Amino acid sequence: AMAPSRPGRRRAKGPARPAATSAQRKRPGRGRIYASRPLAVMPWLALAAAVISAGTIYASTPFAAETIGATPFFNRLILLAGMPALALIAGGEWLRRHNGGLAPIGIVSLGLAVAGLFASLQIRHWLGGGIIDANAPDLAETATNTLAALGFSLGLQRIASLTGARLYANATAVAGAVSALLIAAGLLVFNNPLFDTPPINASVLFNILLPAYLLPAIAAGAVAVQARPVRPRWYTLIFAGLSFVLLFMWVTLAIRHFWKGDEMEIWHSTSEAEVWTYSVAWLLLGVAVLAIGHFLKSQPIRIASGILIALTVTKVFVVDMSALTGAMRAFSFIGLGLSLLAIGRFYQAILIGGRKAEDKARASPHPDR
Repeated sequence: AMAPSRPGRRRAKGPARPAATSAQRKRPGRGRIYASRPLAVMPWLALAAAVISAGTIYASTPFAAETIGATPFFNRLILLAGMPALALIAGGEWLRRHNGGLAPIGIVSLGLAVAGLFASLQIRHWLGGGIIDANAPDLAETATNTLAALGFSLGLQRIASLTGARLYANATAVAGAVSALLIAAGLLVFNNPLFDTPPINASVLFNILLPAYLLPAIAAGAVAVQARPVRPRWYTLIFAGLSFVLLFMWVTLAIRHFWKGDEMEIWHSTSEAEVWTYSVAWLLLGVAVLAIGHFLKSQPIRIASGILIALTVTKVFVVDMSALTGAMRAFSFIGLGLSLLAIGRFYQAILIGGRKAEDKARASPHPDR
């Protein structure tokens, strides 16, 4: 039996060391070392290792086809880039929660960059038939990368709202900037079918134009809606504008493909029926955008619908007047008149409803409720 210690006599000890938790005991590598020996230099050593790892992965691209394998998605890119990205994000996030500082932010940022590279490489491997070091990205690859970047922005914004970490809010802005650049340069300029039409040879609606323009338009609109409560107003307006432009481009290109097939370049001729179809479709799109703006209570969206309707009215009076003849010209002006009457009636209903709501609020005996 151990003899009881004498009162008033204490054994000299050094500073008590906190016991490691089960999660800390299971933490491998530098994380486990930092859990038991929280040296200030360890996060910076981890950042240096992350820089070396991420730099090695970026310097090794593009990987040879025999190195990756031919199977789409389930290939060696998971080992070469996917798992390192996951390890960097997980390790950096653990350090960020337990230590804070700049080093964990840098590690997570590098992990997100490698994750973006991994997604882009998988897309190129899939669409390139297993070959990564191919030609410049075409319309399909640019559209898929745009959807991936918009998906990154949506996911990171969700993580930022759940964790409250500014790191993921900044990462959302970076992913949004990449997606905006892909839309503006890739989809609207370099890979625009109006300048260089890829071989489509598909149905009128279900073709490459749908994932290239309609789906990114929906995704950009979702980014704008999700960013309204948390991001600056200019950020929301940019993505709302990109969504509107992509939607307008999809409608225009779908009509062009319907009438011209794969000869969609702007230097090809345009028939009277095609000119008239643009007027009808743009008016209907303007009304649809106006309804969306009223539903979301968004003044910029309603302004965008007004711009499109004004553009269509100008087209009818300037282009249709000279390009159309006979019944086509009459149908164009009749359709424009009916559409403007319907839009005016819609605005009148909105104004009357708003005034009634204001009068009801003023007449209420408890206006604060």
